[in-house]
Amino acid sequence: MQFGTHLFSGFRCSSVAKSSRLIIAQTRLNRWFSMTRSSKLEIKSQEGSARTGAFKINHESYLQTPCMIIPTSRGAVPHLTPDVINKHVDIPALYVGMEDFADHKAEQSPLYSFREKGNLRDFIRILPRASDGKDVPLFFSARRSNPIPTSQANSDSNIAIVTNDGFRQLKIEEFLDFTESVGDSSTIIVAPVDTPTLIAPTNASSPDLADRAKGKIGGNRMRKMISRNELWSVATLKRAEKTGKSVIVPIIPGVPVYHQAMYLERIMMDSDVPRPAGFSVLDLASPFLDINHRLSRDEVDRSKPDRENPQLTLSLTLDFSLLPPEMSNSVRLNLGYLTGPHEVLEAVSLGYDLLCGDWIANATDAGIAMTFSFGESSIEGIIPEIGLNMWDTEKYCTDMTSFKDDCKCYACVKHQKAYVAHLLNAKEMLAWTLLQIHNIATVNLFMGKIRESIAAGTFEMYKNRFFNQYPDTLSSLGSEIGQGLRVRGYQVKLAGGPTEKKLNESPYKQFDDCKE
Repeated sequence: MQFGTHLFSGFRCSSVAKSSRLIIAQTRLNRWFSMTRSSKLEIKSQEGSARTGAFKINHESYLQTPCMIIPTSRGAVPHLTPDVINKHVDIPALYVGMEDFADHKAEQSPLYSFREKGNLRDFIRILPRASDGKDVPLFFSARRSNPIPTSQANSDSNIAIVTNDGFRQLKIEEFLDFTESVGDSSTIIVAPVDTPTLIAPTNASSPDLADRAKGKIGGNRMRKMISRNELWSVATLKRAEKTGKSVIVPIIPGVPVYHQAMYLERIMMDSDVPRPAGFSVLDLASPFLDINHRLSRDEVDRSKPDRENPQLTLSLTLDFSLLPPEMSNSVRLNLGYLTGPHEVLEAVSLGYDLLCGDWIANATDAGIAMTFSFGESSIEGIIPEIGLNMWDTEKYCTDMTSFKDDCKCYACVKHQKAYVAHLLNAKEMLAWTLLQIHNIATVNLFMGKIRESIAAGTFEMYKNRFFNQYPDTLSSLGSEIGQGLRVRGYQVKLAGGPTEKKLNESPYKQFDDCKE
């Protein structure tokens, strides 16, 4: 394979000299991949770019891929307690962000002082998986799986984070210290990634200032991102080697692939740097912001120079064929802002192995019970529902059926729609617990059917059928977004700007001339 004909396909090189250097780098990269370092991912079957496999967590535990990782909030699965999880929910894997525990100085956080008593798993009290009794794999990173953008810039030694107390800087060394002490053999470290500040300042009140959020990555910022991510990834890999943990390093978002060749060369070739287990890909901006950061693959004009296509390395636009084929046996983690099953199928069809399920909790918060399925034929003339808006009391107040007839989850076996609709409108926390139990069970079944279809060679057919069966998305259900119990205040300014109405109305209101 020649670097120029593979990695540079569809791009223009700025100079012959640059191409020559990268061809040499690719030759060395190919030679390094042929050495004896074993891969953590065993690919079992493949249909197009979609693939199934087994991701090795430790000597006795494997994660079947494609797999949905369940994100946590301050170490807890939203709406679920550890005993409920152990009894009624099968959690394939969890994603934990250190910024959840770094409200003040990292060394003053409860997790830091807990290190002498136990590890991260003991601190958040995650019990073994109900299905096989083995420890739930934990993916641990500096930031949450779908991090809220910050208005503060990163530096070589610090990464900007968003805590419950606001913005602050987390030292990379503090994060690396935590990776050594709080993880166990079932913990995978997700290396931090440097992203540009593409959001408007929190005090932006004029349209001119707000337009700064639509900026693109400049050349100097791009080079700084590459250098900084290389620095952070190498440091994370070396620290993790001491404790035998696997590490997933980032493919830098918004930076065209061929610009990252030297970065990947250092990560994959340097004999002093342990090989990563895989790569993560995320988006540049938050879906809370009015930024068109999610162009589809068809909308990317590959005929233009790379500087006009910063989206090429975003979660749903990255073409893995642009990477050397020797990297195909590394696990691929999608950290993009997925919104539902349609985008999950798109991500799987691109070749992702691991995906984050923040959209599951978002649907639960909105009072949605998922009812979609994969690979099943629908009755002619009937369009199946992708989900149920349980806020519709008039519709469900006397409905004594379960969310889904063939669902075997605890919520469907023990309860009915009428009961959940009543709980939801009464703002009882049990409503969101039952919805979360059901929604996670639905997604687990969904991912299982995806794996089966890839193995059987029917994934693309079932994917097309799914898009025809479910033309609507979860966000089209008209759910009462913001009526849930988990809307956090620190999201409000970044989500809507200084003039936006708060998501939850205040229960305290000013009296009108003392008439109330």
